[in-house]
Amino acid sequence: MKFLIALPLLSVAYAQGTAAGADSGQVLLTDRDPLGDQEYQKVCLSPTDTEVEIAPGTSAQYYCDRQPQHWNDKVAGAESIEACALACTDIETCKGTFWKSKDGTCWWSDQDFLVGSDGEPSPCTVVPGSVYMTVRKDQPDGCTIELAECHKRAQALEDEIKIWKKKDRDSATQIIELTKQIKELDEKISQAGTCPINGRNWAVYQQKEPTISYGKSYEITRKQVASACDCMKFCATYTTCKWAHFSRFGGSSRNCVLYSNAVSKSQMRFRSDWDIVTYA
Repeated sequence: MKFLIALPLLSVAYAQGTAAGADSGQVLLTDRDPLGDQEYQKVCLSPTDTEVEIAPGTSAQYYCDRQPQHWNDKVAGAESIEACALACTDIETCKGTFWKSKDGTCWWSDQDFLVGSDGEPSPCTVVPGSVYMTVRKDQPDGCTIELAECHKRAQALEDEIKIWKKKDRDSATQIIELTKQIKELDEKISQAGTCPINGRNWAVYQQKEPTISYGKSYEITRKQVASACDCMKFCATYTTCKWAHFSRFGGSSRNCVLYSNAVSKSQMRFRSDWDIVTYA
């Protein structure tokens, strides 16, 4: 069985253009691109055989003075060696990228940068000034993913709570407004009505009964009617009727009891089940 291993890191010292450099056997590269050379030296001046984090959760492995024998295309807009490495993550078939210090360009390849453990030829070649790189994104563990989902769900619930709180505030405002309207209507009912009878207005005093005697001796008659206005109209048919008791219960069939003795507003007290209907 053939095992694959990553090609060992190999760095070729960069010549500084001095006579001493030439005498020492260093490779001299001429007409270098300043940016390309700067990025090359950033990783190859002091090379490391370990991965380097180039972005949160993303690491790159650099191989100095190496490039694949085959590459696909130039990567546009990669103006740094880190950007060149990250570009591979956006290309589906990309296996690695390489940086050319000579002209500061980035290229991608779909060729695996590996050699057999038995020493078979590498698909990569020694090219002074090039940097081949592979990139790896960390995979979050299940707990991290679950925690992120919990945070996301918690935020959604908090947003929903805000919506319901706003609805509660709107409902409270509406209840206050409706209660105010009911109070205004009750006041209008208690005042002179809109049901003139014989040229005279009438009034309804809610939940009241006379403090003076008004027993059977003063009762004229009674019948069931639908409204306080109907009760007052019924009273108007009797010349002796001074006021009427109108039941608060019974729906459209409520008792209307007519009385002959006069009663004033100052002669009234609370009673929960009756209203007093009389001329204003």
